[in-house]
Amino acid sequence: MESVSMVSIPDLEKNLEKMQQLLNAAQNEVQKKTFQDIIDNLTKQLEQEKSKLNPTKAEELKVDKPSEKETKSQLNQQPKTETKKQTESNPKPESQKVATSEVKEEEKLENQEEESLPPKQDYAFQGIGTLYGKIVRRYEDNDAYYNLISEGKTYQLIYNSPKVKEFLRLDYNPDKDRYVTVYPYLTHFPNKNTPPKLGFTIIAANDTPHLDFKVNEFKLSGLWQFIAVCKCPVISIH
Repeated sequence: MESVSMVSIPDLEKNLEKMQQLLNAAQNEVQKKTFQDIIDNLTKQLEQEKSKLNPTKAEELKVDKPSEKETKSQLNQQPKTETKKQTESNPKPESQKVATSEVKEEEKLENQEEESLPPKQDYAFQGIGTLYGKIVRRYEDNDAYYNLISEGKTYQLIYNSPKVKEFLRLDYNPDKDRYVTVYPYLTHFPNKNTPPKLGFTIIAANDTPHLDFKVNEFKLSGLWQFIAVCKCPVISIH
């Protein structure tokens, strides 16, 4: 049995922050329960790792946070007119306004470039892979919903990018087999007698493989755990 390396405190804190964001954006009770279980597990691991540090180092990690009453009191004591006077007495020169505008424009361009880049492979929570099959409309008279037929099985496809939607609409060919790059998602139901539903988020569809993956090969990075609605352990990647 291979030994498991311990996760560092920064990694645990980073994963904990991400799972808290996912919990806040959860759509249903099942997702909330899953993310809360992950948060509890990560919190426990984080406390254990911090307890292993020597007292001096552990003390350095603590940050004194003022109480809510003290914060409100400090804010109330600050005169509102002071900020206004400082702003009026120190108007931004025209050159500074131009520089600020250029910085914002540069940040906007960088964000656009990051959105157009392929997904990074070093995320702590990620699942990506390649399937091969036909993309067909879920409803004959509606080009907004699609399924993937692969090896005799039908899976629902969803998309997050308007470019993918436009590509599917313009290049629609239900008789053509393609290499489809996808993110998997698995929906668990509260009723244990109802099997989980597997679907995929489509990223790309090509005549040749888009990634260095074989057909039906996936890379999963996440947290191995047990959840309430599943008897077997799972890997949480979202």
